Amino acid sequence: MIKGGELNDTQWNKFDFDFSKNSTEIKQENVNINDTFSVLLADTLENENGIDSAVGDLDFKNESFRIKSLNSVYESDHFSLLFQKELFMAQDTHNYSGGLINRYEKDKFLFGLNSFVDKKKEEKDNASFGTELSYDDFVKAYSNYYASNNTNLQIGMSFVIPNYEDFIFDMSKDSEKINYQLSYHPYSIFTIRLLSRHFHQNNLDDDVNLQLGFSLNFDEKFSRQLNKSDNKFKDVNRYDFLQRNY
Repeated sequence: MIKGGELNDTQWNKFDFDFSKNSTEIKQENVNINDTFSVLLADTLENENGIDSAVGDLDFKNESFRIKSLNSVYESDHFSLLFQKELFMAQDTHNYSGGLINRYEKDKFLFGLNSFVDKKKEEKDNASFGTELSYDDFVKAYSNYYASNNTNLQIGMSFVIPNYEDFIFDMSKDSEKINYQLSYHPYSIFTIRLLSRHFHQNNLDDDVNLQLGFSLNFDEKFSRQLNKSDNKFKDVNRYDFLQRNY
């Protein structure tokens, strides 16, 4: 009991009970599903020969995936025999292609022959035959013949002019149109393209397009990116995937 006159002398202690505790922060890591998928494919489909390669692409939005692999069958100093296969699957369709690629390389020249069998859902098997030719970093050419109900011959060529390597000229032709393209690529961050398309069908008008391309790294100063282009022309590599229209 507190007696009279003692109330002012009484000291009250205030206790602040704080039971809150900072939770441990969990470091968030961005996981690239496609990169992880490609690594898994590489471990499964590639042999340890330094030549084989495999890539994959998962598209969750469209519920589809694509797998592409390249394996060495025979190898010598100048000759390579490669087996390339590709599988694409979606909800209502699937495509498969597989074929052999023969490439011969000597003294900066590369010559290749290839033959593929293509299979689409509910369609007959189709075959294709193609050639490749390149010299150093100056010229490359290709042709592909797709034997199907709508037989399609595709040809193309790219070249640069020595001492003017900032300019690249491309020409391609197939059953629908002829493309002419002139590219100017003086810096690694900047490209100008002039594209002219000539259609074989009378109901389609020919057109000319001017395209501007930029490739900037926002984590680096702009002045440091104004360097001369070092990848003006991509030649045909002996162990590249064969690019096809299928």
